[in-house]
Amino acid sequence: MTKDTTAKVELAASSLAALREQLRLKLHLAGMDAGDLWKEEVRPQLRAIEGSLLAWVEAGLRSAGEARVQAQLGLMEARGAWDALEPRVSESLKRLQESSDEGDQAGVDASLRALLETAKDAIHAATEGLEEL
Repeated sequence: MTKDTTAKVELAASSLAALREQLRLKLHLAGMDAGDLWKEEVRPQLRAIEGSLLAWVEAGLRSAGEARVQAQLGLMEARGAWDALEPRVSESLKRLQESSDEGDQAGVDASLRALLETAKDAIHAATEGLEEL
C-alpha cells in the first residue's frame, strides 16, 4: 500500500472510532433520559393513579352492597392489569437494553415508545369502568 492509501485508511478508521464513541455517548444519554422520564413523569403519574384507585376502592368498601362488590372487582382488575403489564414492561426494558448495547438508537427510541404505550394501556385497563360508578 502507498503512504497515501495507508493515510486514508487510518483516517477512515479514526473517523469510525470517533463515530462509535459518539453513538455510545448518545445511547448512554438516551438511557439517562429514559431514567429521568421514568422518575419525573411516568412513575409519579402511576403513583397518582394508584392513589386515586386506592381512594376509590376505600370509598367503595365503605359503601354498602353493590359499591363494595364493584370496588373489590375494580381492585382485582387492577391487579390483573398489572400482572398482564409486568411481563410486557420487563420485555420492553430488555429490548431497550439490547438496543442500547447494540448501539441501535432507533431501537432504543422504539423500545421507549413501546414501554410508554404499554404503561398507557395498563392505566386505561385499570381505570376502565370507573366512569360507570
